[in-house]
Amino acid sequence: MSMHYSKDKTKELIDELKGKGHISSMEDLSKFIQKTGLVVSETVGRRRSHIEVNPKVYGVNLTDKNEETQKFFADHVKLGKINFIPDTLDKELGNAESSVRTARRRACIGFDDKYMPIETYKTFLRKFEEHKKRYFETRDRIVVQWESLMKQFEKSLRASLDDLNAVDQEIVVTSILAKIPSREEYKESFYMDLEVKPFPVMENLDMFEDDIKETIAQGMQGESVTTMYEIIASCLNDGFQQVSAVLSTIERGNSVTQKSKTALQDAAKRIKQKNILSNDRVNGIAAQMDKTSRISDQDEIAERAESIASQIIGYAEELSIGTKISTTNSSLTYEELLEIYEMEYEEKESA
Repeated sequence: MSMHYSKDKTKELIDELKGKGHISSMEDLSKFIQKTGLVVSETVGRRRSHIEVNPKVYGVNLTDKNEETQKFFADHVKLGKINFIPDTLDKELGNAESSVRTARRRACIGFDDKYMPIETYKTFLRKFEEHKKRYFETRDRIVVQWESLMKQFEKSLRASLDDLNAVDQEIVVTSILAKIPSREEYKESFYMDLEVKPFPVMENLDMFEDDIKETIAQGMQGESVTTMYEIIASCLNDGFQQVSAVLSTIERGNSVTQKSKTALQDAAKRIKQKNILSNDRVNGIAAQMDKTSRISDQDEIAERAESIASQIIGYAEELSIGTKISTTNSSLTYEELLEIYEMEYEEKESA
């Protein structure tokens, strides 16, 4: 078991899973997680669109240079590199790459942002295919324009070297152009794929000696426990971001619109879907979010949203996963919300 998690709290979570019939023992946890989700990662890459250049090319005052030189630096030269593909097209490729990674992280709920519930995976797969299509469409646009892009690059390069009074211009041009891949090499370097695997479980350990077998088993069990906590943290953080948005709106003196209420409802549905552990506290928070979204009185919305936010922080604190909740956009601090939670908890205890 991971040492930074409370044994008592871990036992409570495991007992809850047992009570719901999901597992019969601690050893079943990894099998349950494997059955309900997948480990998903993306492999994305391409021949980069830049060439390393001698730093002596830089350190010039562009304000007194001609328009062609200024445009060349704006389109092609960055941080000690020269882009042979215009910056606008290179950014399109970069955006598609980062979109895939962001979509995967948002869809995942544990295991270092790689564990994804099966139902969520189906939705993510559609988004992945959209990003992949956009990625290769941009590549194909570059390939179609390749000859004209390379001619324009060489023209701008020569004009800039002239304007900079560079020494041995032909040698510099020849050296830079020689580093550019061919159209086909550039095209074939692109890839965007998914690697989908089952969550690791304790199988085929008999081939190892007993001490090694025990070490592996402990490590895998610890991984399962960590993933269990990460799943809960992901659900709690999702809920916290939505109720924080509501509280921030009210804090600014604005009314909570129907759009914000719909976002709260959608978040409640999403959390229930992500809550593959059927955790009662998480489901309770999602239910309160849904109920709050159907209230018209602004003061009551604020009161309920604050209570939900404090419950999330309180539960996260109990499970030692408070650092997993991002309070950056919260109008109330972690400590303030924890204090509200403790006050509410004391009132319920004394009632």
